[in-house]
Amino acid sequence: MRSPATSFRALAFGGLVAAFGLPGALGCSGRQYDAKSFPVEGTLRYKDGTDGNDLAGGTLELESSSKDVIKIPIAGDGTFTRDAKLPAGKYRARIVPPPPRADAEFDMDAKFRQFDSSGLSVTVGDEETQRVNLTLTRTARPNRQ
Repeated sequence: MRSPATSFRALAFGGLVAAFGLPGALGCSGRQYDAKSFPVEGTLRYKDGTDGNDLAGGTLELESSSKDVIKIPIAGDGTFTRDAKLPAGKYRARIVPPPPRADAEFDMDAKFRQFDSSGLSVTVGDEETQRVNLTLTRTARPNRQ
């Protein structure tokens, strides 16, 4: 016959196993709920087919649904790469251009500077690397004398 202390210990141990061991055995580990995430790369081009190389030194900003902003530098050829992975989902995008060059003939349309007016979005899906092409418009600068 078991003593009351032995029965209590067995019952307590069984309760611990059920509370902590059973969820793991059923596949309820924290890792299962980690969001999928992927690197992002892409190109900025103007509607006329011109590369966005005049945006070199600027930043592509992505805003998540939770209003977190991710900043990605724009390279000299108008491309951008973020090797650090982004969680899957849809992001609003905007362009923060570098200071304008005095000799530039065109400027990126100002609407692309704001999340609310840019109309740009990036969807990060389940691809190994998310490739994105964003098309912009621009306006001619007035003639200077």
